[in-house]
Parts: sequence; structure tokens; C-alpha cells
Amino acid sequence: MAVEASARLRLSIWRDFAPSRRLGAWDGEGKHHQVPDPDFNLQEEVYSWQLREDFLAGISDGEVRRRLEDRIRLLDPSHPPSERRLDVLEAFVSEAEDVLASGAAGPSPILNPSGDDEDAPGTIDSLLALTLHLKWLSRCFADRPGVSVSIR
Repeated sequence: MAVEASARLRLSIWRDFAPSRRLGAWDGEGKHHQVPDPDFNLQEEVYSWQLREDFLAGISDGEVRRRLEDRIRLLDPSHPPSERRLDVLEAFVSEAEDVLASGAAGPSPILNPSGDDEDAPGTIDSLLALTLHLKWLSRCFADRPGVSVSIR
């Protein structure tokens, strides 16, 4: 996952899904009916949120940016859900809090202003906004079994 200055992040919270009935699926050519067995790993999206700003925009130190990018890549959907549990999200939050506490991150110009509020500030600390939102999500889903996170 390449995170670029113009990138928007979409965060999704997933939970393990056990259907109450058997499910069927057709292959791409519509020829074969496949029924997943009970151990088939299905998940359903229960929450999604999109960050409109680049969370790295207020960070000028390349090493700090790289560390945060490396942490967020661990939540890429290409990794199995078992590798994207809340503890991985919490590790990113911890790293982001360390960056914020060190003063290495700060406000940056808003790239995607809403246009609804003429009195809105022209800058945002997007790493702080992301970190606070992720902390809230972690608390909300902490006691739920089978939860995983993806960020793309």
C-alpha cells in the first residue's frame, strides 16, 4: 500500500461472520456452484470511515513518516484478518501518540475543505485527528470477538 500526499484512507472494521444458513457462490463463469464449508473464513464490514486529509502532511521528518507508513501497512487488506486485529491498530496509535508528543507532527493546510463553513480554520493536525478517532474505535470494539481492521 503506497500512501501518497493526496491519498485518502478508508478504514474498515470487520467482524467474523458465521451465516445462519449455508451459502452458495458461483464461479466467474457461472458454471459451478460452490458452498463454503463451516470453517470458511467470512467477515462482514460493520464500520467504515474515510479520512479526507493526508495524515502524514504535518510531518517533515522522513524517518518518522516511514515508521508511521510501515505501521499502517500492517493493516492493509492483503494481510489475513488474524494479522489485522485491534492490537495492530493500537500499536499504530501508540506510535502516532509518541510522534505527537515529540512535536514531530503539526498542522498542515486542509487539502479538502468542505466549503460549508467559511469560518473553518485553514489547517488541521490530521495525525492528531486520525489518532483520536482510532483510539475511540479501539475502545468501542475492544470487547468484541473476531474483530479486524483494514486501512486502504
